Amino acid sequence: MRKILPLIIILVFLSSAVFAGSVNSHLIKGHNYLMEGSAWEAEREYLRVLEKDPKNGEAYTELGTIEMKRKHYGKAIAYFKKAISSGTATPETFINLAYCQRKQGKLQEAAETYQSLIKIHPELAEAHLGLGNIYQLMGKTEKAEQEYSIYRNQQ
Repeated sequence: MRKILPLIIILVFLSSAVFAGSVNSHLIKGHNYLMEGSAWEAEREYLRVLEKDPKNGEAYTELGTIEMKRKHYGKAIAYFKKAISSGTATPETFINLAYCQRKQGKLQEAAETYQSLIKIHPELAEAHLGLGNIYQLMGKTEKAEQEYSIYRNQQ
């Protein structure tokens, strides 16, 4: 048993390294396809990532971006929300989510998305500008001016 245990540990380590390499390989392929303008092939690679790692926030973010560019805002929103719930979302993920919500006329949800981003990154000027724009669209001029002021002070 003592001789088998180290072998099992090595096998587990190697299999997890192969798994991570496979996921990374598909992420890299997806990024390369996007750079070439091949969104369909990129989408296929990101879906392969999710088959192997269903909580991969980067794959969800990239799929959301693809759907946003296709103007499939509902699908994009679903992907961006999954990316955020993965805990690995970038500020750009929040901004893209708010953009899609705005495009669907969901201004309150867009405002809440920007507010969530500002709680995490209060120094992010772009988030204050986006929230100000949403408030302006909602007719909340005073709140919009407050956000614009923060934006200007952070420039």
